[in-house]
Amino acid sequence: MTRFQNHSGSAQHGNQWYVLQCVTRKELQTATFLEQHRQIMVYFPQIVQRNKQQQTVPLFPGYLFVQLDMQSRNWASINTTPGAVRLLGCDDMALPIPDSVVAAIQAQVQHYNSQGGFIERRFELGDHIRLCDGPLRGLEGVFLEDSKPGERVRILIDLMGQLNRVDVEIDQLELVAPSSSSRPPRRTRGGGRVIKNSSVSS
Repeated sequence: MTRFQNHSGSAQHGNQWYVLQCVTRKELQTATFLEQHRQIMVYFPQIVQRNKQQQTVPLFPGYLFVQLDMQSRNWASINTTPGAVRLLGCDDMALPIPDSVVAAIQAQVQHYNSQGGFIERRFELGDHIRLCDGPLRGLEGVFLEDSKPGERVRILIDLMGQLNRVDVEIDQLELVAPSSSSRPPRRTRGGGRVIKNSSVSS
């Protein structure tokens, strides 16, 4: 986590929260510049995302929350900040965000991260999957339920001739590529000659 996660949801005296659009994937650099060179407080919400590796990703890619006092001149320096695009608002007027909104976002981010974060979505309902780890390793089945923060996922597998719903960690699954045998049969020989159907119906 970066220090931009830990600011209080309440703006300092005379300041209000605003949403700053910035260049995507440059959020951290912009936030660092604002705090170090513009003395502007920044909140950059990030969540833990789990795949095979754990990483921290922006909750709102391309956006930061900044504390500004529109009665002073500190907001004007936003325009010359590397990576900054514009303050969100209406009719060229930046609109403040209530402290309660920022506090609610912070609380939700803390909740998700304390539960292990989000599991990156890699499977769709009905996908043919295989267990690549654990006691059921090697068994194949069907993906049933989408992943949720901090929870296991549900699959359908055939155990001893019976279909069973089983909850597993998403990291234990891999997608089974479609078999080449599923391709439709050839209808022509070389040179475009048609292959005659030799089957006999009874």
